Amino acid sequence: MFYWLLFYFFTGSVLGSFLNLYACRLPRGQSVVAGRSACDSCGKKLTVTDLVPVLSYLFLKGRCRYCRVNYGISHLFAEVLTGLAFVLCGMQTEFGLKLLLLFIFCCAVILISLIDYELQIIPDSLVLILAAGGFLYSSLYLPGGLLNGLYGSVFAFALMLVIFLISRGGMGGGDVKLSAAAGLWLGFENTVIFLLLSFISGGIISILLIITGVKNKQDAIPFGPFLCAGAFAALLYAGYLANFYWNLFNF
Repeated sequence: MFYWLLFYFFTGSVLGSFLNLYACRLPRGQSVVAGRSACDSCGKKLTVTDLVPVLSYLFLKGRCRYCRVNYGISHLFAEVLTGLAFVLCGMQTEFGLKLLLLFIFCCAVILISLIDYELQIIPDSLVLILAAGGFLYSSLYLPGGLLNGLYGSVFAFALMLVIFLISRGGMGGGDVKLSAAAGLWLGFENTVIFLLLSFISGGIISILLIITGVKNKQDAIPFGPFLCAGAFAALLYAGYLANFYWNLFNF
């Protein structure tokens, strides 16, 4: 089991590096598949030893081998986050189609989070990929099947649409579509947990960012990453979270 989890972490970290590359190149209109990876500062082409997930970053202390410019923490963060997400999924189910679908879910929500954090946009293409995976996942593995997934999707869409209309721009249209796509994976009951987690975590962290001066009241704080984190937690741990909630309020 340990070796499988190690394999999942390595696979996830490799994909995390690619996801971060996509999120970085998207604003520049650059192709993700064409051309070798290069340092954004000096333009030097990177070798295989410069691109080993996590290890290259740690060995080079987050700097370019050639010009020594600091890459920042985003590269390491994306690789470690995706690797850990894959490990958590691997701890929930054995290798097979279900696990592969969970990996697709992880990649989609992490990429959406990275892009929304940087650009405050949620690409429709990624939402469609998430929705397509949700149709398949709910049909095969969700209690109640696709119908339950549709209930979750409609509930999430309706609630977020109301918030979108009331907030007059405070909530983005991408958040509404993302919530509907996530609902397909979760079903009605787990969608309720997903939205509660997203709003609670988003509210707490936003308040902390304002109190600490990292953000001010006029700054836009993207909600997509909180939706993605809430959906991931609900997909893997909804049962535990529901039991915790009821035990907390039933003495």
